[in-house]
Amino acid sequence: MPFLCTAALSIDLSRNLVQQKYAELNYTAPDSFSAALADRSDYWTRKNQFDAFHKRLSDLTSLPENWDAEDAARPTSVALDATRNALLAMQELGVMPERISPSVEGGVAVSFLRGRNRAFIEFYNSGEIVAATYEDEGEPVVWEVEAIDAMNRAALDRIHVHLTG
Repeated sequence: MPFLCTAALSIDLSRNLVQQKYAELNYTAPDSFSAALADRSDYWTRKNQFDAFHKRLSDLTSLPENWDAEDAARPTSVALDATRNALLAMQELGVMPERISPSVEGGVAVSFLRGRNRAFIEFYNSGEIVAATYEDEGEPVVWEVEAIDAMNRAALDRIHVHLTG
C-alpha cells in the first residue's frame, strides 16, 4: 500500500511541476494533455468518494438497535453485504450515490440525486431489495429487485438512465 500512496503522490507532484513549468514559460498545454490530467483527477475524486461511501457503510455496523428511537433495526450483515456489492458495481458503472444511510425499515438506503431526478435503493435486512425512481413532483416508480447480482446491472442501469435522461 505504501507504494500506491507514493505513486499517487508522485503523479500529483509531477502534474503540479509540469503545470508550474508551463506557467513559467507562459505555455498552454495541449488539450489532450489537459484532458488526460482532468481524467486522472476525476478518477481520484470518484475513488475518494467511493472510499468514503465504503467507510460510511462500515460505520453502520456499530449502530445500536433502535438507533432512531422508533424501533428501527440496525443493518444486518445481509443488508450490508448486498450494499457493499452494489457499491462496487456503482463504482464500475460510474453511478455515483448521493448518500448512504440506515433505513428505518431495517437495512441500508442508498439515494441518488441529479437535478430534479431522484432514485433510491433499499437493501433490507431480510435480503429483499427495492428500488425507485422519481422527480421532485410526481409519483415514484417502485420495483422489487429480484437478485443481488442481477440488480447490480439492471437496476443500476435503470437508475442511471433516469438520473441522466
